[in-house]
Amino acid sequence: MTKARELFTYARPWSFPMTIIAISFGVFYALLKGFSPDILLKSLIVILGGILFHASANLWNDYYDYKRGVDIKEAPTNIYRKHPILSNSISSQGIFIYASLSAIVGVLLGILIYIFWGNIWGIIFGIIGPFLSFMYTGSKFALKYLSLGELEAFIAYGFLFSIGSYAIITGDLTFRPAIFSIPYGFLVAAVLTANNTRDIDFDLSRGAKTLSVRIGKKLSLILLECELTLPYILTLILVFMKIFPVWVIISLASLYRALKTIKNFKEKVPSNADPLLAKITLEFGLLFLIGLAISLLIL
Repeated sequence: MTKARELFTYARPWSFPMTIIAISFGVFYALLKGFSPDILLKSLIVILGGILFHASANLWNDYYDYKRGVDIKEAPTNIYRKHPILSNSISSQGIFIYASLSAIVGVLLGILIYIFWGNIWGIIFGIIGPFLSFMYTGSKFALKYLSLGELEAFIAYGFLFSIGSYAIITGDLTFRPAIFSIPYGFLVAAVLTANNTRDIDFDLSRGAKTLSVRIGKKLSLILLECELTLPYILTLILVFMKIFPVWVIISLASLYRALKTIKNFKEKVPSNADPLLAKITLEFGLLFLIGLAISLLIL
């Protein structure tokens, strides 16, 4: 494996499609106003910025969990993926610099949007992105250990990515794009809940007070079940109310996998809990976007 490719894997690229899909909800809403080359170019810049902020969050998470003594060689997370610091592949300082550079480049892309298109939302959301990435585990008031990690994920993926991408692309700030992304936000939150449910015993032993640690395994599994089923219920209701186009009903094809996962988790939470949930999230999100694309094409 080349050094560049190895560095890329440290940022956990398997999780990036979740951000791309979240941004795509805002792109779709922008396309309702009509297509232009500008929309395509700005969409690509926003997606790249979103990936960079996501990468910085993942890298800062590895750095600060290591510094807090939460991530050790016996950590469940270290079983299914190679922890860059614990494996001595890169120094803790190197990971911090990598995370910070990713965030800085993301901010510069927001400034680029302002310079070329005069859109201040590029700068505003370019600041919000790294701030939330850092606040997840990088401060004294780390949201993850204040039991607010799942809520942060829901707000970011259910609201901010779609609203922000639409604002950056069109120059208008509106809540409307979030109507499409709210169900998706629940599933992204479920990825964190699955991870934290798996790690309850270990996190408790390391003094990491995640939401799952505070409420216990039984309630954590109930929360996970709600996060996995609510998106499908909401989708059905909003299709019935004619708020969602009927074609997004194809996203329900991922329901079987979600229900099967709930059943399996009640028996035993697997070591690869979060990437397993990420697959369901991606399946739902992609099918939902395909439904939106079909509805857009037949307008």
